[in-house]
Amino acid sequence: MLAPTWSYALLVVLAGLLGWAIPWFYQWTESDQSRMSPLVGQFALALAIAGVTACCSLPWLPLRSDPAPSPTVRFQTRTLLLITTLVAIGFAGMLHFPMAISLLLCGATYLHLLWFVVRYRPYRWAAAAMLGCMDLPFAWVASDGNLIAIGQALLGLIAGLPMLLPAGFIASGLGHNFHDLAWLPVLLTVGQLFLGTWIIRLGTKPTIAYLIASLLISLFGSFCFHAMVLA
Repeated sequence: MLAPTWSYALLVVLAGLLGWAIPWFYQWTESDQSRMSPLVGQFALALAIAGVTACCSLPWLPLRSDPAPSPTVRFQTRTLLLITTLVAIGFAGMLHFPMAISLLLCGATYLHLLWFVVRYRPYRWAAAAMLGCMDLPFAWVASDGNLIAIGQALLGLIAGLPMLLPAGFIASGLGHNFHDLAWLPVLLTVGQLFLGTWIIRLGTKPTIAYLIASLLISLFGSFCFHAMVLA
């Protein structure tokens, strides 16, 4: 039986290698800002098929048994009332200060993730792998060598870059300019992290499937972001 840690490590290494190779791949396909090479679409389709195939094969992989599920969290009435009040305030704030509220939620989500890792130590490798699959596809940003640019990129990774591509699709579908909804990728990243912490509790195989999906989303978004930087 394989330990799930090896699967997590493999996905993290793969995310880093693919992220670092994005500028090279962009040049190899001879793409430019006005014309995207057909190889890009073919490669993206191949990656998507490989990801779906890997997820479908998970039930037959000899992975070690998942850790015992964590105990159910029980909320008192006072706690539920406080959460409901905070949610109502958050919705009201989103109408007037969407970016500020989204960033506050993002910070709270990372604090929740830290609490989750400290509270449930058997899940720490899965949580670390989730962050790696979300962020390492943007590893090419560090090749610039500019510390200021790297720092800005790190803030972007923490905030919203992992969900840049889905946010772009949603903004386009709603008929809005992406810059008018700059808070949307931050909010989607919040949802991605919360969903990830829930899926991690379900066991190793659902976690690996979620990591693969997160890796592909970030990888495609990273390629688009690289093209935007060059434009």
